[in-house]
Amino acid sequence: GGRLVNVITDAAFETQAPHPFKGNVDLAKLEAVLREHSGAIPFISVGMTVNAVGGQPVSLANLRAVCALADGFGVPVYADGARAIENAWLIQDQEPGWQAVSLAEILRALMAPLAGVWVSGKKDAFVNIGGFLAVRDRAVSQRAAQVIVNFEGLHTYGGMAGRDMAAMATGLEEAVSGETMASRIRQVRHLGEQLQRAGVPIVQPLGGHGVYLDAPAFAAHLPADQCPALAIAAALYLDAGVRSLDQWLPASGDGRYPAVPLLRLAIPRRAYTDRHLDVVAESVVALFQDPTLVPGVRFVSAEPPLRFYTSTYAPVRSDA
Repeated sequence: GGRLVNVITDAAFETQAPHPFKGNVDLAKLEAVLREHSGAIPFISVGMTVNAVGGQPVSLANLRAVCALADGFGVPVYADGARAIENAWLIQDQEPGWQAVSLAEILRALMAPLAGVWVSGKKDAFVNIGGFLAVRDRAVSQRAAQVIVNFEGLHTYGGMAGRDMAAMATGLEEAVSGETMASRIRQVRHLGEQLQRAGVPIVQPLGGHGVYLDAPAFAAHLPADQCPALAIAAALYLDAGVRSLDQWLPASGDGRYPAVPLLRLAIPRRAYTDRHLDVVAESVVALFQDPTLVPGVRFVSAEPPLRFYTSTYAPVRSDA
């Protein structure tokens, strides 16, 4: 087993901070961990973008610095590249010196210092299922191939149908076109800016794949043990049929809560018109303006090992 040590920048937990790259690694934190646990760290994982803090990107300068630091300690750096093309677009939009560079070239620059990357095809690649692992070390590749054959099939297809692999290749090609990604992020901003104008507390700046509500600020009438993020999600579904996701909801009932409980409004790719998003905005604003529409919920139970996915909750009765 192992233990996760989070070394993301402190700005990631300040929902209103205007930092353009809240997915950056805090280099001082990382160096301290590398020194303290020298020889015991198998790899470093970098998110592109970081889903848990609002779909926030990592800058190319920061990624290069992380890889250079890690290399000095002999630790490989891998990335979750499911939304790496969104990250590349945000670099093109926000990091000085990259405005005239194509998304394909920025993506190549992001991959260049890494030891490997794992990618869910359901994000930037526009497919319904599947993904891939790409690594530079042949020994790591061979070990992975030995594992995958027991669970998914040969390493050449990993349980995916040929049509899905072909669709993924096409999706990746389309995603690196500036028009495709610009249209997607424009929709994120269309929704986010409506909520901002109404005073709804959201994570700023807007990230790549959705709008994130600051749940404690949105539902200030609810204590932490009434799970404000999930309470908003339930109310939003009842009001408008809109599904959302509470970010890292406590699923143990032991009183531990995330530093910043968020509710994610992820926008499906190539699915909704702006009018659909207007309906989402109208419902979110209505709930924010009338707290009585957002009753609390309480933890009931959860089954291991994936407690987050199997947990159950019940409404908190106002007359209780």
